[in-house]
Amino acid sequence: MKQTKKLWQDTLLYSFAHFGTSLLAFIMLPIYTTYFSPEAFGTWDLFLTTITLLMPLVSFELNSATYRWLLQTSDKQEQAKIISTGFFALLRHMISSALLAIILFLFIDFPFQWQALILLQSMLFFSFLQQCVRGLMLNRLFASMSIIHSIVMISFMIYFIFQLELGVVAFFYAQIIASISVSLFTWMKSKFSQFIIYRQYTSSLLSDFYRYAWPIIPATASWWIMTMSDRWFISAFLGLTSNGIYAIALKVPALLLMMNTVFSLAWKDSAIIYYDDANKDAYFTTIFTHYFRFLTTTVIVLILLAKPLIILFIDSAYEAAWQYSGILLIATLFHAFALFWSAGFHGAKETSPIFRSSVIGAGVNIVGNLLLIPLFGLYGIAMATMIAFIVTWVMRVKAAEKLFKVVFPVRDMMVLFGGVIIAMVVSFSESLVIMSGALIGACGVFLWVNWGLVRNVWRRVVGNE
Repeated sequence: MKQTKKLWQDTLLYSFAHFGTSLLAFIMLPIYTTYFSPEAFGTWDLFLTTITLLMPLVSFELNSATYRWLLQTSDKQEQAKIISTGFFALLRHMISSALLAIILFLFIDFPFQWQALILLQSMLFFSFLQQCVRGLMLNRLFASMSIIHSIVMISFMIYFIFQLELGVVAFFYAQIIASISVSLFTWMKSKFSQFIIYRQYTSSLLSDFYRYAWPIIPATASWWIMTMSDRWFISAFLGLTSNGIYAIALKVPALLLMMNTVFSLAWKDSAIIYYDDANKDAYFTTIFTHYFRFLTTTVIVLILLAKPLIILFIDSAYEAAWQYSGILLIATLFHAFALFWSAGFHGAKETSPIFRSSVIGAGVNIVGNLLLIPLFGLYGIAMATMIAFIVTWVMRVKAAEKLFKVVFPVRDMMVLFGGVIIAMVVSFSESLVIMSGALIGACGVFLWVNWGLVRNVWRRVVGNE
């Protein structure tokens, strides 16, 4: 099946980029946690979280709209029209937001404000270039951008920390330099200037962009509430030190999120391109079944690995972080399921269900945080996030019934969800024998459940099928 072959080829390509990026970030964790206190690391995490929220609000998700329209054409003139419209509209948004921020700075003064503004602008431009390159099907360049960005950022981080001893501000400078330098590299490599023609800017096309993007904006903000606003609640209720511990607790789920991100990039391409195929329901069902098995067995393994990984590789000040990783891994699992359905909505150009489910999920997350933090501390934050993602996924499944149908592997779900619960209980064991035996067993289950998938992917991508 050509759809499946393309999906796995793109997944492997994106895997190379994101695995390399995540590996580099993970290698740097012992350095960060040794050099920075939980409070300092929590401060940077809070800034990065806020900037991540501001990006879709400033860009109005023009990068997503530009990418979606680019997938529909291979005509150079039409590509120039799409990119030019998105580019000049984004430029207007960036200038307006910068002027507004400068006016705000005249009345409000806070640490790292100028660095944060420059970082926001550089990340906006980097993100737009990424989505354009992806829409132009320059997938190798798209994948390489993330790896080069990580290498440049980490290189400057090491220099700023050990040579200049800059402290927290080193994060800002390293990210800014990496975003700008990789953007310039990508501009030249893709010969991006050929697509930037002011007379190709079209108001009618921009209106289409806005109509497509407006439901995504609050949806993206809602995703931020469910995934990142926890840091604000933690800082307010429990303090910056707890925020630093929570940031480390998220690093193990970040491995699962990396896998999800890789697959979602490729899946969104395929779901859009093949949405109008007559057999899309069967295709969606087959892909989800394999995806569910792979992610859920991975969660079982990671729940059991979280404790030894954090205790062995992270400074003792952050040791308690492993306790929250299991719940956060389950939350990330349902986040992945929700994104699977999201790709189908993008294929249908029906983004309003994404908006509705995300807003309600965000509301559940906020109420959950307010109710559970006073009772359970960081456990309450993790539980509220998990519940919010489950609600969001269920709503999307219901909303998709009129557009596409995914048949659930009920038996697999019952067995593997049971395995997740068992892994959660075993992870709190103090017995090395029990933990080791459970981990070996979990790895065996992973190989047994996913062996056919791995074999088929290898045959399709490398072989002649």
